[in-house]
Formats: sequence, structure tokens, C-alpha cells
Amino acid sequence: MLAKAIVLALALVAIAIPVAGATTVPVVRCPTTYGVAHAPPRLPGRLPVSASAHAVAGLDAYASGVLFLLAPHGMNCHAVVGADGSASIVVAAASTSHVRQPGVTAYFADTPGTAG
Repeated sequence: MLAKAIVLALALVAIAIPVAGATTVPVVRCPTTYGVAHAPPRLPGRLPVSASAHAVAGLDAYASGVLFLLAPHGMNCHAVVGADGSASIVVAAASTSHVRQPGVTAYFADTPGTAG
């Protein structure tokens, strides 16, 4: 099912703004480790995406509050948000601590010149 997944990472810092007529996917909050202690951000229940309902069927938006990653429904996830503004999220079929099976990772660095 990973082959069907549309991998999309969005750097979002606030609640997604609903778009009239947009396709939406359910949002799954990932356990997140923060470099600076604070309350976790509010997340929407669904995320609008620019894709057909057929294209996103069976996908969820796994979220840390900084990153959203589209992956198949029913996966496990974990995210890290660093004190420097960097963030990463891992979505995998089993444990996300030592991913050995197919998984999806997104990385965002708030540093110029750093590839994400």
C-alpha cells in the first residue's frame, strides 16, 4: 500500500484553513518530542489537500503540528521538533524507533542551504 501513498510534507504552523470544495483527509496526531517544552499545537480534524478523492482514498495526514505527511491509514508515527526550528516525522507500518520495514520520513530545516 506504500506504493499508492502520496507523500506530501507541508510546513504548517497553524490550523489548516478549510478550502471550499477541497478533498480532505483525516489528521492523526503523532507523538512528538520537542526541543523546547511547550503545549502541543492545536490540529484540525481534517486537512484539505489539492487532489481528487480517489487519489487520497485510504490516506491519512500524520501530523506533528509543524509537518503533515500523507501516508496509508493505520500506520504508526513519531515526530521531533528541534529547538532550532528543524522538524522530522517518520511514518511506518510497525515501530518508528528502528524502522526496518518500508516507511516514509519527512525533514524540514529552518536553516538556509539545508536540504529537506
